[in-house]
Amino acid sequence: MSDHIALAMLRQLLRIDGIDADDINAIADDLKSEGRDMDAHRVRLTLMEAFAPSESEWQAERARKMIRERTAYIARDGGNAPE
Repeated sequence: MSDHIALAMLRQLLRIDGIDADDINAIADDLKSEGRDMDAHRVRLTLMEAFAPSESEWQAERARKMIRERTAYIARDGGNAPE
């Protein structure tokens, strides 16, 4: 199995709670103790990537935040916000 496939599987298992983050850290620690520092680093990066929002999730949250801020401004200004 290629490294990319293995890391993608780990990422997906993390997203669906099929594996615990502590288990990923244990895997990385084992790799590091074997002298495979780069592999340990990749596994830890996979942990971060699994919990980072995707580009579309980030943009959707940004749009929701802008709508909330504008709605709050309109409510404070009594509906007289500039267009």
